[in-house]
Amino acid sequence: MRVWIENRSSLTRWILVPIVFIASSCLIYGTVIIASWVLSITWREDAEYNLWVSKNIIANAVSAYCAAYFSGWTAPKFQLATTCVAASIYFLINLFLIYGILTSEGWWGSDTIATILSTSGGVILAIWMAKEDFD
Repeated sequence: MRVWIENRSSLTRWILVPIVFIASSCLIYGTVIIASWVLSITWREDAEYNLWVSKNIIANAVSAYCAAYFSGWTAPKFQLATTCVAASIYFLINLFLIYGILTSEGWWGSDTIATILSTSGGVILAIWMAKEDFD
């Protein structure tokens, strides 16, 4: 896949950046959810808790990491900056969620807080890995 992307022109790669961002986020999130459902057959008593962790922590963290990192990986230049821009989209979503927590009652819970923390952790890890890999 990397060879295929590297053989594309710069314009094509810049066009692919938002597509890769959205597609990788959705595909990774869905894959983690489906894998956790399949694994839940063997979990017995802890299945409900493990599914909650998989959905609200693992899936969000991994999809945020992959979306931000793969966006930078697709970009022909400014790969670290592209990763940071992609990560900032998740941070903006988290700011919206925090604003909702502070201004509204009743629509948020531990799921929202877990989502904020896990996506933040995923994009921070993506930026850290991009600094090591792209510089």
